[in-house]
Amino acid sequence: LAAAPVADSLGAWASLVATWLLARRIIDTWAWWIAIDAGLAALFAWQGLAMTGALYLAYALLAFLGWRSWRRSRQPA
Repeated sequence: LAAAPVADSLGAWASLVATWLLARRIIDTWAWWIAIDAGLAALFAWQGLAMTGALYLAYALLAFLGWRSWRRSRQPA
């Protein structure tokens, strides 16, 4: 049995919603992905899955760096 089935399910559903938003070209998905990945990293670390938690923390970092790069490219020179 899962240690936190509601939190795990919430993370999965939030990821599906973020993917749907991305497919709809809604550009504000950066914050969604950062929050989802950071939350899942904490959940997996709490469950003792350190490597999976580290992977999702890396995903959150990549989403943050991508958002920052995108934001800088949108500013007028």
